Amino acid sequence: METFQLLEHPSDIGLEARASSLEGLFTIAARGMFSIMLGEYEIEKINDIRIKLVARDAEQLLVRWLSELLFYFETKKYIFTNADFAVCSQTALDAVVSVAELRNIPNEVCVQIKAVTYHQLFVQKSEDGIWRTKIFFDV
Repeated sequence: METFQLLEHPSDIGLEARASSLEGLFTIAARGMFSIMLGEYEIEKINDIRIKLVARDAEQLLVRWLSELLFYFETKKYIFTNADFAVCSQTALDAVVSVAELRNIPNEVCVQIKAVTYHQLFVQKSEDGIWRTKIFFDV
């Protein structure tokens, strides 16, 4: 049920994602962001990191979540593989995140995401119980 599709924008790139739960939505949004950034890559080893965040609403929480994962990518070359959420509400999350350490990243297949933006951002649960988001990244 968790899916995403990439969205083109004149100066940015984005994605639309949908999932049956808020945890699933945050997971698929992270996978989508990393699919934008990376082509073929090699995994060196797996680590677990803990991420705890609070926010005023689901939109701010999603931006903080993806920004935190982007920070780990930029500083440690960690890519998101999965998350085990102890808490995931519209205003807080606590997750153990499985990450892989990258090596040999070909520059020509990478898209550098500079920031997660609030441009056209929404996170909502539809009447059919499906969570949806649209989010853009500054590239």
